[in-house]
Amino acid sequence: VVDAVNVDRVDLSGRFATLGRIIDDDPLIVGFEQMTYTFFEANDTFTMIPIIKGGNQRSELTFSLRASIIRGSDANAAETDQDSSDRDILARETQDRTFRPAQQSVPFVFELIDDDDPEPTEDFQVELSLEESGLNVNLGGVVEIDGSISVLFSSARIVIIDDDATVTIGWEEEFTAVNESQGILELCVVILNITGNAFPPDEAITLAAITIPGTAADPGDYEELTVEDLFFPDITATNSRSCIEVTIEDDDLLEATENFSVQVVPDPFSHPTGLPPNFFLVPDLTVVEIMDNDFVRIGFREIDY
Repeated sequence: VVDAVNVDRVDLSGRFATLGRIIDDDPLIVGFEQMTYTFFEANDTFTMIPIIKGGNQRSELTFSLRASIIRGSDANAAETDQDSSDRDILARETQDRTFRPAQQSVPFVFELIDDDDPEPTEDFQVELSLEESGLNVNLGGVVEIDGSISVLFSSARIVIIDDDATVTIGWEEEFTAVNESQGILELCVVILNITGNAFPPDEAITLAAITIPGTAADPGDYEELTVEDLFFPDITATNSRSCIEVTIEDDDLLEATENFSVQVVPDPFSHPTGLPPNFFLVPDLTVVEIMDNDFVRIGFREIDY
C-alpha cells in the first residue's frame, strides 16, 4: 500500500510483496510411558519397551536419540556385560533410534537371561539423550496422546524379579475404600507365590508397616504408624497370611474423599540387612481411600406455607 500524498512518482516494477512463513514452535516430546517396568526373569525372551513421541504432531522434524543403559553401583544392579557368565540381560549398552515425522514410537530392546540361581530383585536404568543439540524436542513432559493427557519420562527403571526358589509376599489388596466411621481397618499381607523349595521350615519373616500421607493426613484422618509401632505376626511356611489394624479417625468436618498409603517393610530389628535374598515384597504399597460420612441437610422449615 502506497500513500500518494506528496509523492511524484512510484516505481512498482520491482518486487513489492513478500511471503511470510509461520513456523510452529511447539516442541515434540519423547519419553517412556512409565517410570518403572517390571519383568520376571522366566520370560527369557527379547523384550521391547516403546519410546513414545507426543506433542506437536504437525512437526516435520526427523531426529535421532540414544537410549543408554546405566547400571549404577548398587549391589542389585542387573549385569549387562556380554563377557560375564552371570549376566542378567543381553542388550547393547547404547541403542540409537531415529524418529521420522509419521513415526509415533521406536523400541528399546533387551533380552532377559534366565538362570537357576536364587537372586534378589535386580534393576537397571535406561536414560534418553538427543544426538543433536538445538532441536525443538523435549525429553519427558506432559503431552496429549489420543485425546488423553499423559506424562512421558526421560528415563525408566527396569526391574527384574527372579523366579528361582523365591517367596513373594505382598498386600492382599492394593486398594481399599472405607467410610470415615470405619474405626478399625484390617490390612493383610499374604504369601502370593512360592517357587521351588524356597521357604525353609525354620524361617520366620517379620514385617512392619509405615503410613504415608496423601490427601489424608495424621493427625485427624488416621493414626500414624512407624516401624517401631506395629508389627505383623510372623509369616512362616505354615502361616501365609498376616494382618495389622489401622485406626481411621472420624470427625464432624464436611470433607472430600481423601487417601493415604501404607507401606510394608522388613522389620529393621529382625532383618537389619533386609529380607533373605529369595524373599521379595511385591506389591509393598497399598492405598486406603477414606469417604466422608458428614453431610449437610438442605430444605424448607415447613411443609406448608
